[in-house]
Amino acid sequence: MKDRSTWNHKYWDIADQFYWAPQYIGMKSIPQRLWHEDGNRVSVPADHVNKSGPLYARARTADAHKVWLARQEEILNHVFDITFAIAPDMMIERCFAKPLGISDTGPYTSLGREIRQRYGWSRSENVTQQDGFFVSSRSALGVELKLKAKSSAVQIIKYAALFAWEEQHSGPRDALGLLYILETPADERHWRECGTLNGPTVDAKLLERIDITALPKKVRQLVTENREALLSVLDRMSLSAITWAELEATCIEIRTNLDPALAGDQSLMRLIDGFIAQIEIQVAERADRL
Repeated sequence: MKDRSTWNHKYWDIADQFYWAPQYIGMKSIPQRLWHEDGNRVSVPADHVNKSGPLYARARTADAHKVWLARQEEILNHVFDITFAIAPDMMIERCFAKPLGISDTGPYTSLGREIRQRYGWSRSENVTQQDGFFVSSRSALGVELKLKAKSSAVQIIKYAALFAWEEQHSGPRDALGLLYILETPADERHWRECGTLNGPTVDAKLLERIDITALPKKVRQLVTENREALLSVLDRMSLSAITWAELEATCIEIRTNLDPALAGDQSLMRLIDGFIAQIEIQVAERADRL
């Protein structure tokens, strides 16, 4: 984190502010004058704690917490979400559609947790936890980010379910694709973890081979109540994978062709710089630890 001029460090500043002011994320402090100490145990008034949930305490100093956060995949996901919610359609097409063999200039909509409202789900029914989900009138693109977590066939079914729900919501698409972004190039082991039998090709019988009990309740409902829609998506869904280094190279190539004299290009340059800086913070540092 040598150069703090890129915008992603504003995110880190916000995280630090939340550390020191946890009331902004729904927490409250319990003053020491209300503690009751008995040997090596401390009790606090019952009306100061959540009756149905855990009691939290700071586990690390601010500096140690920052180091710990930098190793968490979720942080890179957050910066990814912000970047590509702002990024122009051209960048989404170049970074995600093109590796999937999809030609679609958009316009794209980036969908995150708001899919719950989009599909009319209750608050407890946001079951997909997708990393990236971009839809246009012609295409739907899923993006699965990987640092340390393994891939699985369940993830393919969950993205397929997302595509099926989106088509039910806003109509069929010409192209559907799921792109993995990995630390190292995809090999036979990666695709085997995904449950495919022939590299980046969805197996026609994947739904028959998967353990349906491993699927979230909402996805299981789709399997049993609208299996044909899910099978149709799996039949049309393409798979591909790139590395973080390849994504970074694409971003650098896009940046190289921008005109710093134009206000819009200036903003995009700053957006790309912050995203690349975050990739280097987490992906490069993780590679050094391996």
